[in-house]
This record gives sequence, structure tokens and C-alpha cells, in this order.
Amino acid sequence: MSSTDVAARAADRTNLTVQGLSAAAAKIGDVVKRITDIAGQTNLLALNATDLPLRNSSRPS
Repeated sequence: MSSTDVAARAADRTNLTVQGLSAAAAKIGDVVKRITDIAGQTNLLALNATDLPLRNSSRPS
């Protein structure tokens, strides 16, 4: 096996590794987006939970 063949095989393995890392990074990005969406919803729920007693206390009886 020539040094060119060895280099070509190493380049192919590196390419496969980079493709795998890219796919993994995309999945991580999807998870981060979901976590961010859930955090936003949680913050909105917390804001509503804080605001509701304030609105109820300011209503005339």
C-alpha cells in the first residue's frame, strides 16, 4: 500500500468523522432549541402567575 493510499484512507476516515460530528451538532442544536422554547414558556407561565394575583388584588370588590 502506497503512502498515497494511506493518506486517502485517512482522509476518508476524517471525512466520516467530521460528518458524524456535524450530525451530532445538529441534534444538539435541536435539543437546545427545544430547551429554549420550554424555558420561554416557563417564563411566560411564571409571569402570568405573578401578574394574576396583582390584577385580582386591584379589582374593586
